[in-house]
Amino acid sequence: MDSQDLNKVFDTLVSNCPALEKVCETWGDQHMLTIAMEENAELIQAISKIKRYGFDPINASHLDEEVADVLICICELFVMDYLDVREIAKIIERKTERTIQRTQNHIKELEEEARCDGSF
Repeated sequence: MDSQDLNKVFDTLVSNCPALEKVCETWGDQHMLTIAMEENAELIQAISKIKRYGFDPINASHLDEEVADVLICICELFVMDYLDVREIAKIIERKTERTIQRTQNHIKELEEEARCDGSF
């Protein structure tokens, strides 16, 4: 996993914001909000297929496509002024820390269970 690759994705997205702003102006908020809902639903379907059938090249390709669509929609929500990116950054920090803490707690629970010999 190379975070530089993720940075490239976001750089590409940001560089396309001006063009996406024109798309949003042309189609209007209601249409773009509907598209965002549909694209998120398609991402859910792609993830569900991987859970059911496994991570094969076809499902991987579908996942990549749907993630790209959702990221584009997020950029469109931003250019339509629906998102407070500073607040989102704070939320990401808070939720990431919470997830790390939960994971550490879960690891401790698993270690305790492994030490338990079943006697009372």
